[in-house]
Amino acid sequence: MAALIVQSRFAGLNIEDDDFPTSSSVQKPKKTKVENNKKCEVPKKPKANGNKSQNANKKKKQKANGATPEQWEQWKEKDVELVDGNFETELQQAILLSKLDYEEKKDVYKQLKKDAQMEKKTESIRVNNKKMKKKNVMSLDQFNGMVNPAEDVKNIQNDEVAEEEKCINKDTEFFERIKDDTKNELLREKIIDRIKNQNNASDEVLTRVQFADALDKKNQEIAALREELVTLKKELHTVKTRNKKLCNILGQGEMKDKAELLIDVERLHSVNSELTAELASLHSDLEKERSRNTDTKSRDKKYPNKKKSIRFDVSSEALVTKEAGCGPE
Repeated sequence: MAALIVQSRFAGLNIEDDDFPTSSSVQKPKKTKVENNKKCEVPKKPKANGNKSQNANKKKKQKANGATPEQWEQWKEKDVELVDGNFETELQQAILLSKLDYEEKKDVYKQLKKDAQMEKKTESIRVNNKKMKKKNVMSLDQFNGMVNPAEDVKNIQNDEVAEEEKCINKDTEFFERIKDDTKNELLREKIIDRIKNQNNASDEVLTRVQFADALDKKNQEIAALREELVTLKKELHTVKTRNKKLCNILGQGEMKDKAELLIDVERLHSVNSELTAELASLHSDLEKERSRNTDTKSRDKKYPNKKKSIRFDVSSEALVTKEAGCGPE
């Protein structure tokens, strides 16, 4: 890839280190004694230089902070290219080292393979020998294998040596194969990353759908509860109105009862007053009659020879008239 010529984002930073002395520190030894004397006479100049350097640093920082978005994009692309390039080179080095390690220890690996093959063959020969002992019949190839096992091993070794020579003669594109392997590894890792990102996106979609379903259910429950609350409020209002009506009716009934009782009490009071008045009049009449009777008795005692004077009251006259009316019948 073509190298991008981009202004570094760290260009505005001031480099101060022991290994990299600043221009002011380099120029100090070149100054003469006269300049040193002037510095001693005027001690305010270093402060001015320090302020100037601070202002310059501030201006550089402001320039660095005021980078355009295009520069940021270029820096990002450059960083990505550097990271990918470093990763690719490191992967190539790792594959190369692994292959070199394999080449160094190839003899050990081959010896292990040979030992494993020899063990398998010896086990197979033992099994065949056991079978042959049981059958008591042996073929010519089996007999030759039992008699000459070293020849078979030599033939196998010769075949492996020939294959190694062929591989050595053919292995002229070793580094190209390493590059191809690195490219394949990078492609495989990119594919795995894409699959992971797709899985994460699908998981996010599923979680969003689940949250949406849960929200719909909760909203439905809230709507049902609101409807129940409205109905309960209506019922409570009706119950309150009924209770008010009942209270009014009961109050009116109690007032009527009280009014009737008061009327009855007033009637009784009036009757009582009338009866007391009649009783008082009757009592006075009785007292008068008693006084008359006492007067007559006293007169009779004084004059016993005189005839008794008959007195007729209104009541006696009424009785006489009644008897007269009933007599002729």
